[in-house]
Amino acid sequence: MPKSYSLEEVKQRIVDILAHSEAGLSGVELAEKTGINRITITKYLNILESMGLVKRKCVGNVNLWYIQHGLDLSTKNMLEIQRLYMDALFNYDERKARAIIINAIHSNVDPVTIIDEVITPTLNTADEFYDRGMMNIIDLMIIKNIIVETLDAIKFNVSIDSKHDAYAIFLSIDDDSSKDDINSRILYTTFYIKGWNSYFIGNVSLAKMSLFFDIEMVKLLNKLLKRSLDNKKDGSIVLLCITLGISEPIVNEFIRSIKEKFGGSIFILINMKRVNKGGYDYKDKNKDDSSSSEPNLDSRYVDHYSKDLKDSIEWAERLYRNLHERYDK
Repeated sequence: MPKSYSLEEVKQRIVDILAHSEAGLSGVELAEKTGINRITITKYLNILESMGLVKRKCVGNVNLWYIQHGLDLSTKNMLEIQRLYMDALFNYDERKARAIIINAIHSNVDPVTIIDEVITPTLNTADEFYDRGMMNIIDLMIIKNIIVETLDAIKFNVSIDSKHDAYAIFLSIDDDSSKDDINSRILYTTFYIKGWNSYFIGNVSLAKMSLFFDIEMVKLLNKLLKRSLDNKKDGSIVLLCITLGISEPIVNEFIRSIKEKFGGSIFILINMKRVNKGGYDYKDKNKDDSSSSEPNLDSRYVDHYSKDLKDSIEWAERLYRNLHERYDK
């Protein structure tokens, strides 16, 4: 019976061998050097090529395989990974961008750190270039679409320890439904890889913040709460994560309505967009200061405000642990 191999095991063998072969190796040679049969090695070479980690060159009737040029397959330096990733993005090289991030994951770099210290700063740089007139809207849209593809690649290349009793819903609220929801998607991906049962809604315009949206959200939250009760998970947590790009009374009314209907059964996290040009204020629960430029929300109905990705996930994980400790007593 043929031996089965994991992708990581085969990847490491192939990468180690190709790293020392500038002239490239054929599939037959790789099969001999790795001890893996030719049919299996060919299958995995095709997978690694689709990931952008190796490339092939046809020489006569033979395919020679090489390490993808320009990728450091061992670095764990976040600034270097960010430099490589940003260079790939700004050159519209989706395959290389994806390969850099996947390689970092397979080099045991924490995926949350990758999102926080590589992907998010790159997004902020692109936004800043656009604001300064150094990039046009088409450039920005292409780059953001590649970032979304990268986030999806992370989801499917990490091992997840699922939290069967932790649920999170993600949406962004802005004045225009055509605005991107990438900040909310970044938050969603982070919670997903931390094992939360995550549901991504996307961007909701103020025009859609109607009574009907409120009713449909209540239905969804009731469904998740019922699911947790059916699974006999007394310590279940349901989190509503809202990324705000604008503040209007209807937003505050929506949040107040949810909190009053569900009380302590639902927790609300407000995540601010990294680039926020609003002039709004809110009073933090722990600060008597109305001078900060944050959206104008009633803090009685918000469990946590954050502009920082790691702060958001650390708060949610701490909340999850505290609830479990309380129910385990």
